[in-house]
Amino acid sequence: MHNTLYRLFAPPRFLIMPAAGIEISDAFVRALSFSGSLGTMRVSWWQEEALPRGAIVGGTISDKSAVVEVLKKIRIAHGFNFAHISIPEQKSYLCELEAPVASPEEARLTIEPHLEEQVPIRASEAVFDAVLDKQSPALAGSTNRMYRVAAAQKKIVESYAEVCVTAGIAPLSFDIEAGAITRAIIGARDSRSLLVVNLSEDDTGLYVFSDGAVRFASTVPLVAGESVPEEIFRALAGEVTRVREFWETHGEAGKKIQGVVACGRGAAFPHTLSTLSSTLHLPVEAATVWQNAFSVERAVPPMSRDESLRFAAPIGLALRYFSYI
Repeated sequence: MHNTLYRLFAPPRFLIMPAAGIEISDAFVRALSFSGSLGTMRVSWWQEEALPRGAIVGGTISDKSAVVEVLKKIRIAHGFNFAHISIPEQKSYLCELEAPVASPEEARLTIEPHLEEQVPIRASEAVFDAVLDKQSPALAGSTNRMYRVAAAQKKIVESYAEVCVTAGIAPLSFDIEAGAITRAIIGARDSRSLLVVNLSEDDTGLYVFSDGAVRFASTVPLVAGESVPEEIFRALAGEVTRVREFWETHGEAGKKIQGVVACGRGAAFPHTLSTLSSTLHLPVEAATVWQNAFSVERAVPPMSRDESLRFAAPIGLALRYFSYI
């Protein structure tokens, strides 16, 4: 599987085991687990639970006990103990930094002093992961290569770990949400440069996926409620256009956006896909969240298409185990 970059606190190999994927957002906790093996996988269970209003605000946990109760309810209902957890997009950052081709530990030591130049977190207050960009050549006049870096505030990761452990769930890893979603919805052999639009109840995530990884991610305060007014559609189209123009102006030469993939609750609303397509003049499709788990031509998905669009992140998280096999 692609996209193994966007992980924080990756587990040692002896701890890698089938585990649930859990997305904790401002509004909901969504969880899902697979069983079987690649090619014969099936969904063991899934669950969606609303969080009390204000329990999490902007990715910051304000009411730990409320979040713990919801997590505990899901754990008891399905009898699991281990999970891969997502970190909200608002509290995580992506960047690229150069370092010598070396062991992961040596690369991290080289990158750490320069982390503050790229992300608004003190290095001493951050957790980060750095993975060699195998697509990048050696830099001119140097043996250094580019590394893709994912970072988050240590206190945020610790707060999510705390509520999980208190609920009886052992976190095996923490993924940036963009990485979890793209692991589910973009085919392992898809070579296109794509713009992913995640229309959730909390906000809208816009991710550029190119060369097998998320290369750019941003979050805008556009919420997918029960219906989407015309002004929200216009604002969304404007934000998507800005991200596309930014990438095609400042991204890698020749890496034009070739299509748009939409997921989240808002992707199921009437006119969402047609509005984006007519604005961007690009093919726009609703995500197929199961494509890296099993073939929908050979197995019937356990939930409706519209419901599955809300589960892209937990599906991608649950696929973490299978990406190591």
